[in-house]
Amino acid sequence: MERLPRLLPARRARGHQGLPQLPGVQPRAHPRGRTGLHPQRPRLRDRPARQLTPIAPTYTYDGFDGGDWREKFLAIAQDLGREEQARERLDAYYERAEETKAALEEKGVSPVVADIGYWEGQVYVSCYSISCLIFADLGLEITPLADTDGDGEPDRGDNPLSDEQLSQLADIDMFFTAINEDGSGLITEEESLKANPLWTSLPAIVNGQVYTYDLEMAQGSPSGQDALLEVVREALLG
Repeated sequence: MERLPRLLPARRARGHQGLPQLPGVQPRAHPRGRTGLHPQRPRLRDRPARQLTPIAPTYTYDGFDGGDWREKFLAIAQDLGREEQARERLDAYYERAEETKAALEEKGVSPVVADIGYWEGQVYVSCYSISCLIFADLGLEITPLADTDGDGEPDRGDNPLSDEQLSQLADIDMFFTAINEDGSGLITEEESLKANPLWTSLPAIVNGQVYTYDLEMAQGSPSGQDALLEVVREALLG
């Protein structure tokens, strides 16, 4: 499938300066560094489909259930009569992933990896991003800290770590972290972390094994999956 329409992303910023003031709407900072306009009344996506169908034909799905976006992508493509194109797009990704996995095995590259972020004064280990899907496709070992519900598998929950708990990250070889399009929001630039010896002594920090990707890649999409795979591939293989 060449492209599916998507909503415009919310403005990415640490604050909400410069956002227009609209009646009944309050700017609210997203915990991952993005700012959006959030109406005080229920948002459009919260309204039943029956209220939308008089406006236009409405296709609904749950994009916030924590599942693999690729399953929804294929289901939507099938319903739209574009399953062949969608599978071609995903097959190209899987081929590249398998090629990368084989190269990693050949070179004996097998680090423990994690996706981390920082907000509200805490470091978070998470599989909220699609990064863990890529880690799994490449056969990489994902830190157990990403298993927030204790079922033995990484999940989309967030595991917050206080300043005193940062030593738990010592077994992780490589950090991947999202940044804003303008380069802001880099976790290694957080002053409180730079002043914390538990953070600065972590092997991944000492060895410079912190790799960034655009925050827009974090949400599931064919282009985001392809782009983030290349980020991970470059970090692992150079």
